[in-house]
Amino acid sequence: MAHGETSWGSSMSEPVIDVSELTRRFGATTALDSVSLSLPRGAVYGLVGANGAGKTTLIRHVLGLLRAESGSVRVFGLDPVADPKGVLSRIDPDTNAPVAESYVAGGARAVVAGEGALWITSEEGDRLTRVNPHNNEVVETIAVGPKPGRLAVGEGGVWTLNTDGTVTRVDPSTNKVVATITVGGDTAKGDIAAGVGSVWVSTPGAPIIRIDPRTNRAVQRFTGEGGGAILVAHGSLWVAASPQTTWRLDPQLVAAVRP
Repeated sequence: MAHGETSWGSSMSEPVIDVSELTRRFGATTALDSVSLSLPRGAVYGLVGANGAGKTTLIRHVLGLLRAESGSVRVFGLDPVADPKGVLSRIDPDTNAPVAESYVAGGARAVVAGEGALWITSEEGDRLTRVNPHNNEVVETIAVGPKPGRLAVGEGGVWTLNTDGTVTRVDPSTNKVVATITVGGDTAKGDIAAGVGSVWVSTPGAPIIRIDPRTNRAVQRFTGEGGGAILVAHGSLWVAASPQTTWRLDPQLVAAVRP
């Protein structure tokens, strides 16, 4: 993971996760090179990078599974290695365990939060489940495309990426399917993201596709191969294009910019 410092959010309160100059080597391989980041309370972030970029190594340090060789890691202001009980107690004060369980028929494939709900895809039965996060109850089960996998919330819809090369759009205000869009490609291994005015689909070996939520049509294809994971953050698209390459794309120009 590249050298550098990232700080997101307000400095008004102590960060939930604070990593400073963290370095980790495995033999001759440097997995983390002076990584610094600060994550505030109440925010959700994605960690994107090619295989071997250091994502898992960073998470293992945050969880207290690896001790920092150089630099420091703090979670809620505590060292997760020296005081794991103190860190875990901040997650649930009574049990350090999940506080609720919602049954999803067919088993959960992916989950996202947005539009005041949790949305969960299930391959069995080709369904999207809406859960109320306030009482942890299933609100509705919605039939979508065949074997929905990844999903995204934003741009006025809940979008499921289905294994038959289609995207299903659900209106969160009515819980009804309002569009099915054909995108093609190996969508079983692809990903979908919503943001900066569009919906984006990435599939291995195929161009990235932009969907216009105003017309529910695939309107543009990026010149070049896509990849797996895709994320909209900080005004850009981030795509794990290959095990060795992560692309940063300008969503306005749909042009590749190396990070």
